[in-house]
Amino acid sequence: MRTDHCALLVTQLLRTRFDVETVVVVLNDPQNRAAFEPVASTVICGSRVLATELQGAVETALQSPETA
Repeated sequence: MRTDHCALLVTQLLRTRFDVETVVVVLNDPQNRAAFEPVASTVICGSRVLATELQGAVETALQSPETA
């Protein structure tokens, strides 16, 4: 949560003080997504991205076990 909290503060500063239009945020905790959606252009959950990639790698390995 601490890194997400810092990221939220930085995102708010970028939007309000520096007038940055596009802000991409990578979250550590998907439960914090709702707090970021109003202030960030794109919200990415790191744990979900990793889980999706891991699932794809496992499925690929299961389809061709001789290469694993």
